[in-house]
Amino acid sequence: MALRRLWVLFFTHQGTRRVFLDGIATNPAWEWVTQCARNVPEDLSDAGLAVKYLLGDHPAAATGALNARR
Repeated sequence: MALRRLWVLFFTHQGTRRVFLDGIATNPAWEWVTQCARNVPEDLSDAGLAVKYLLGDHPAAATGALNARR
């Protein structure tokens, strides 16, 4: 069996330390990551958690796409 690299996108709510799995991909595109990040406030709201800030650890190349409003 060959090993494969998987990218796991998850978010942690700092107040409760709950981890929310948002997706797993073998070759994620920035558009996918950006859309997942934009869905986080709604996902956390559905779980009964408030969102004040969304902090990310991502390369500068993704910053423009993530901060852009559609």
